[in-house]
Amino acid sequence: MKKGLLSILAGALLVVGCQNYDDQFANLENQINSLASTVAGLSQVQSDLSTLAGTVNSLQSSLSNQIDTALADGLADIDAAVADLEAAAADAASAEDVSAIADAVAENQTDLDELLAQSAVFTGDVLINSTATLDAFHAMGDNLAIVNGSVTIEPSTTMDMVKVQEVADVILTVTKDITVTSGASTIAEIVFNNLTGAASLTLEQAGGYHFPALKSAATIYLSDKYESTITRVNFPELTSVNSMGTDSRTNGSIEFTKATEMSFAKLPRYGATLSFTTKKGKADAPTTLDISALRDVDTAGEISSLALSITGPNSVSISTLDGKGGSITLTNVLDATVNDYDGTINVEGGVESLVANNVVEIAGAMSDLITLDITGVKDPNTTTDKSGPAIALSSLSDLVTASFAGNFASISIASCGNVETVTVTAEVNNGIINLDNNSDLETVTLTGSKSNGVTLNANNSLVSATVDTEIVKTLATGATLDGTIIVTNNTDLESLTLAGANVSVLTVTGNVDLETINGTGLTSIGATAASNSVTIKGNKFTASIAQDKTNATGCTSCGNLEANDLGSFTTASGMATMKAYLALVAANASAAASVYFDTVESTTNATGVETVAETTTEGDVTVILQKNAASGAVPAKGEIAAKRAFIVDVSVGGTIGFDKPAGTNLFSDGTTASAAGSITINTNLDLLIADIKSAANIARFDAYDITLDAARGGNSSQTVSLVSYASGGSTNTVLGQRYTTTTANAAAVSATNHGFGVDDTISLTVGGNSVTVSPGAGGGLTLSDLADDIVAAWAAKYGTSGTASTSAIATVTNSAGVLTVTMLDPGTAGYGVDVNVSVAAGTVTATNAANIDYVIGATRLETDDATVDTDVVITLTSDDSGSILNQVSGVVTASSGTAALVELTTNKLTNSTDPGAPDQPSATRSADAVNAEDGVAAVPPTTAASNKTRVHWLG
Repeated sequence: MKKGLLSILAGALLVVGCQNYDDQFANLENQINSLASTVAGLSQVQSDLSTLAGTVNSLQSSLSNQIDTALADGLADIDAAVADLEAAAADAASAEDVSAIADAVAENQTDLDELLAQSAVFTGDVLINSTATLDAFHAMGDNLAIVNGSVTIEPSTTMDMVKVQEVADVILTVTKDITVTSGASTIAEIVFNNLTGAASLTLEQAGGYHFPALKSAATIYLSDKYESTITRVNFPELTSVNSMGTDSRTNGSIEFTKATEMSFAKLPRYGATLSFTTKKGKADAPTTLDISALRDVDTAGEISSLALSITGPNSVSISTLDGKGGSITLTNVLDATVNDYDGTINVEGGVESLVANNVVEIAGAMSDLITLDITGVKDPNTTTDKSGPAIALSSLSDLVTASFAGNFASISIASCGNVETVTVTAEVNNGIINLDNNSDLETVTLTGSKSNGVTLNANNSLVSATVDTEIVKTLATGATLDGTIIVTNNTDLESLTLAGANVSVLTVTGNVDLETINGTGLTSIGATAASNSVTIKGNKFTASIAQDKTNATGCTSCGNLEANDLGSFTTASGMATMKAYLALVAANASAAASVYFDTVESTTNATGVETVAETTTEGDVTVILQKNAASGAVPAKGEIAAKRAFIVDVSVGGTIGFDKPAGTNLFSDGTTASAAGSITINTNLDLLIADIKSAANIARFDAYDITLDAARGGNSSQTVSLVSYASGGSTNTVLGQRYTTTTANAAAVSATNHGFGVDDTISLTVGGNSVTVSPGAGGGLTLSDLADDIVAAWAAKYGTSGTASTSAIATVTNSAGVLTVTMLDPGTAGYGVDVNVSVAAGTVTATNAANIDYVIGATRLETDDATVDTDVVITLTSDDSGSILNQVSGVVTASSGTAALVELTTNKLTNSTDPGAPDQPSATRSADAVNAEDGVAAVPPTTAASNKTRVHWLG
């Protein structure tokens, strides 16, 4: 089907040549609209075909099991015709094709009706609603095996339910609908043990819904009126259903909170959204769900996104779903296994164990998770995922064991008070492995992992740790091979083993019981010399003796704490295993280091006589390596040339000029630089700029040591108009930029849920500034209300007292759902700044924000979304730098319309050591203006460099 439908577009595109583009695109749009209609019609035809095929297959099954008549030959002919029509539907390429197929389906349905009418089947409707009607139909026995009509049963407390069940057992196929409406919760469940097919089921009864042989139905409606009594919902042989639901035929939600068994074991596919809810299982009272054949495919067998939700069963094992564009949501599932799935896995409350081997994204509360064993992968459905999922597990109070393999962007487990074991063999290739504040963490295994860094902080049950992660670069552009190992504040940690190359930053502090360290495996310091920083102190490392030995006569660099000062440490701490690594740090002139023994019990001279008693203070007695560069130096700064900026308000009209000195206009007459003149304001900004920047004007200003320039960008702003599609409205007009085709906005207009809900969100972004709002409970939901919410959020974040006021670039106001974005800088910095809007639906089904749209700028085109200007900006830059030779200080404005030139200023300084608080842009403050500044002499360091080492005393 895809090839046929795409051929319409291909043919349309091929004819676009040297003809009129407007006509071509109008023709293309008409064909696209026709295609949308074709697709909609084809969908209905395929649904009708599915229903017809299900009925025929059910009848054939009934014949083979019960009856041997000439009916079989007629059914075989219709079955073959259905197969041909299904093949034709797959290749349909036009509305004419679809119409022809629809006619053929109707003809075959008519043939089936006539065939059944002539055969030995019961033709007519079966209605059992009293004892008399029950007795009558019960007496017919096997004559009700095939019912060419509908079956309606209304059980009551006066009926003999044994007889009702016997009637149900006779029925094999119903060509129309089966309806069961039970009158009370005490009436026994009816089981259609032998029913293989029906057009539709509408069921309301107690006990359960059990159809052990049903293979097909167009729709299934299961009422939950007697939900407290329903313990099973089983359709184990069902292979074809167009739609189904609880209290609905179309919502795709089967929800029975007391059902301990639920089976759709052979159902191969189902639409875009499907949900199963059972009773919450327990270890000693299991609940089961069987959907083992389910795949996320369409009628043609091609991958189609499916949002699958499962709530309640003890265990779920999923391996047949692809996952592309879809999601799985698990709630109250004790043990879940999801394999070979590349959609989003949402793990909600009640899930205790999750095993997954192909995770691209994992989300959800995970509040009851005890065991997590996952393998991350790079999403195969997008070229942008280079790293795999980012894992951040925080405050999961039940988590005990976590294992990670494969690829991840980052892994963080923080404040999970019961986690005991963490195993990472994964490549964490865009961040670090972070284990922070996990009070019960006892075992950490990192062997085989790769990462740019590891942090172990405040894991207070960790007694022994080995950090042997292979250091790799992150995926950031220009990333270097500089790894980080941080082991801090683990109060029970007693021994630490470190191994790896390219460890640039090493911090081991605050581990108050840490007595031994093994750094034999540390082999290099990283690629960037200036990034090298090592801190080891505040632990429990002890040297029993620090012996200062006699240096050779004439020895150089042999002063105290110099590189050739002889001596040795006696220590059982293992610090000697750090010697090779610390020697690399000591040799790196750009490194910073602060490495100390926490206790030196005795310092002796060369003959062994104690010179200093036990010392625990950080200083020259306990130091192993202390390095820092000189600080406080200020480099020399050059002079800054002044730049004056002016907005030309083109609405004023008249002429403009600049005088230097007073009375001598700097503009030329437009012909020669030697003749003075002025500029006549033109409302066409580009023409005005061309007049200002004429060769004669540039030359005349240059003669007075001034560089003249002019540019677009004065007083820039933009508008955002919120609009909405009315439910059931026209689909022929595209209103905004969210839905760009009539096909897309048709979906908005026809959406079941309309309006903007309390958990839907709308975002406004201007350059690097952005806010996202949701009206919340009690918030207004009109377009103007939404705009007011955006304005309030913007002010709270970017207003003068907002949380991000220092980064503000614009103000936002609202008028009846039309937002006006006004750039704070009235000069060129506010011009051409991107403005974007996005809308996202929440989870509340009463609304889904489907009908909200927006227009940025004057049209729906994306090309006019950036801020637009109304005026021109002129700048005059002094050719000489500094304040003394400031060539623009004496320039004055000259204009026949005195309001035409508005000067822009700034109080920002570059060279001043105390520039104060630079003002934010305002109506007359702009980055286009630059203050003249004199140069600043260099300031020498205020703190001298330090380089103390006793690394050579280790071992």
